[in-house]
Amino acid sequence: MSDDYLNYEKLVEDALRTVVREALKGVSSQGVPAGHHLYISFRTQADGVQISENLRTQFPDEMTIVLENQFWDLKVDDDQFRVTLNFNKVPQELVVPLSAISRFADQRANFGLQFGRDASIDRSQEMVGSATSDRIDLDPQVTEQDGNNSGRKVIALDAFRKN
Repeated sequence: MSDDYLNYEKLVEDALRTVVREALKGVSSQGVPAGHHLYISFRTQADGVQISENLRTQFPDEMTIVLENQFWDLKVDDDQFRVTLNFNKVPQELVVPLSAISRFADQRANFGLQFGRDASIDRSQEMVGSATSDRIDLDPQVTEQDGNNSGRKVIALDAFRKN
């Protein structure tokens, strides 16, 4: 008897994406708690991602957005979220399926999730951008904590994968 239907990796990823969805639902109804910044990285080429061609050109593989103070119209559905952010003082709506999310972090809570990696993306050559308010910053790994990663809780699913 085959146990292929017991795809634990997919079950765990689906459960962890529920954590992201529920956190975003809380933010959509009550706002971001004081001092928190939600970093959400997603694959810009994934099915269902809706961003402007300008952003897709600027971030061809992955993009990181930060939900802090200046975002509007955050709506969270079972399988995606949409939000409006300013890019160079121009409001743009983004639609991101939860399945396109590659990383989620809340610096204040020292919490992070990293989802399965897309083998077609060479992470060592990747330029990740962070869009927040009216600016686009490169390398969101350096935060107000000056890159101090001590105490961070990041759950990387790659540690549980079989080779």
